[in-house]
Amino acid sequence: MISDLEKYIYAKLDSMQTEKANANVVPNLVTKGELLGAISKDARKVLNKMFVEKKIKIHPTKDAPINDFVELVKEN
Repeated sequence: MISDLEKYIYAKLDSMQTEKANANVVPNLVTKGELLGAISKDARKVLNKMFVEKKIKIHPTKDAPINDFVELVKEN
């Protein structure tokens, strides 16, 4: 059984390769860095949307922002 994450990665990779092919880039291969960067960008968009919709809370730490705590807000 294929997971939703696998389906997303397949679709993302296909989309990126198609975009390169349409731009006449030969070969239309995608680097791991490009793929991981695109996935990270999508993940940040989803997390930002969740934050704006107040579905998650961010608890800053004194360290770098990457170490901030993320809390899921559960509806009662």
